[in-house]
Amino acid sequence: MQVSAPAHQSHPGILAARNGAVPLATPRQIQAIREPLQRLQAIASPDRSVVSDEWKSKGTAFEYGSAANPDLSPIPIDAFTGRAHESGTESGVVPLDLSEYLETEYPATAPNLLANFVKIVSGKRLETYANATSQAFYVLRGRGSTKTEWGSISWAKGDVFVLPAASRPVTHHADSDDKDGAAFYWVHDEPLLNYLGVKPNETRFEPTLFRAQDMTDEGTYTLMGPELNSKGEIIDPVRVDWATGGMFTTPPGWWHSHHNDSDEDAWVFPIQDAALYTYQRTLNIRFGPEEAQHIQEHRQVGATFKGKNIRVHHANGTPPPL
Repeated sequence: MQVSAPAHQSHPGILAARNGAVPLATPRQIQAIREPLQRLQAIASPDRSVVSDEWKSKGTAFEYGSAANPDLSPIPIDAFTGRAHESGTESGVVPLDLSEYLETEYPATAPNLLANFVKIVSGKRLETYANATSQAFYVLRGRGSTKTEWGSISWAKGDVFVLPAASRPVTHHADSDDKDGAAFYWVHDEPLLNYLGVKPNETRFEPTLFRAQDMTDEGTYTLMGPELNSKGEIIDPVRVDWATGGMFTTPPGWWHSHHNDSDEDAWVFPIQDAALYTYQRTLNIRFGPEEAQHIQEHRQVGATFKGKNIRVHHANGTPPPL
């Protein structure tokens, strides 16, 4: 019986043998295999002298006195009015972005924080999300509810709720019986995480809700300036009047005082990255009367944590008695 096989082209480098086909690679095929293997070997075992030279070329050493206080762009005094969340017919987030002044590649109101106005049209929903370790929401107006991975809450004007690091977006809903919808003042620390190039991998606190208290802003204002006189008064202060539904920034290191000339109590709601500086022992909040006394006594107080039980370790490792 004769068996015919389909026509085929002989594969180069294949030698027919009694026991099967034995592959014989051509020089070109050998080189095609060798080149990627050589590249992998170079990655696994790099030329240390070449890498060292490359790393060394990226280093720059400075004299300490000239580099201790680098020339950084200042944080401006800026006031954002409520028009940003009161106008328009669409829901959305309005970042209070000062990245142009801070020279960052991402939105930021301060180096570590981003403040936003959030507007939600009556009867509508809006999702918010931030790569942040904490988020604070202050209800500027309206009533509604927010659904989170920890559960749902209801809120009304003046309420404040704070969320830890979230793994998914938060959904807000404005009640339909309020024709003006709802608005939040929303602040989180996403700029800090963007600077570090990290994402949160755990929560550091539990979600928290604060119910509203009466607030007033008529006749209330803040004075700011970089210097004090010997009486503890701000020299040539800049005045920022409080406005309903608005916010303003205070440059770091500037003195500021809050004033209320009205007949009602007023509440200031500062949002700071104070916890980070407290942990680093560098928060250094000072008060005018105490600083005036230092000025009168010709004393210069360092910007450091005022711990009572500070141990000084000597070279032999034995601390002095407290």
